[in-house]
Amino acid sequence: MRRMSVWMAGCGCVALWLTGCASSTNEKRPVAGQEPSKKKGDSAPRVRTDGGKAPSAPTTRAVAYTPENNPTTRDGRGKPGLDNALAPAAWILVDGHEGRFTEREGNPQVQWVIEGSVGESPTFLVAALTSVMGNPTEFACTLDTIETEDGSIIAYAIKAHDGAFRMGKVYPLLHPGSDFVVRNRATGDVVDEIAPLAPGTYLLAAKIADAKSGKEALAVTQFTVR
Repeated sequence: MRRMSVWMAGCGCVALWLTGCASSTNEKRPVAGQEPSKKKGDSAPRVRTDGGKAPSAPTTRAVAYTPENNPTTRDGRGKPGLDNALAPAAWILVDGHEGRFTEREGNPQVQWVIEGSVGESPTFLVAALTSVMGNPTEFACTLDTIETEDGSIIAYAIKAHDGAFRMGKVYPLLHPGSDFVVRNRATGDVVDEIAPLAPGTYLLAAKIADAKSGKEALAVTQFTVR
């Protein structure tokens, strides 16, 4: 079993962007020993927008957050902005599921935690307040293990080519397509896709940016595969 600080994982993501490890090269080399992930058909976003706290199946309503009705404000974090990681203006939904912001021993946590579980080859979707963020077209993230049942560990960097990312679009997390570069951070290899995730808990920490305005946001989501 592997445990690590989710805050340290988020900091590692920031360090990754600063060092440029998530290269934008188009070279694609499969990693030895990895099996192709199971591909699922495209589907419309399935998003829970009722603001409740209990986990439930995603709905088919579109993401429509406002300055008054958004995950950050609903969970008591105040007004979303760009200068406070605990009150983000962007959020990552996994398999169409919203998360919730939580505390640990009285300390607010930066990650958005999805209760319940998602599939072994999940999708992701980025939602953001355009009034704060503008129109983000830049995306880079890290995908890391927090804990798995079989003790396996993964560490990947995923980066969209400049200007190629689309907010509100559903992407397969493990094989997001030709507009992205996926790099195994343990080996440095660029791969076409990531193998299906083992049962366990994972952290997706992303930087989302509007290149025209220079506005940037950090979005961190914790999710569980069963």
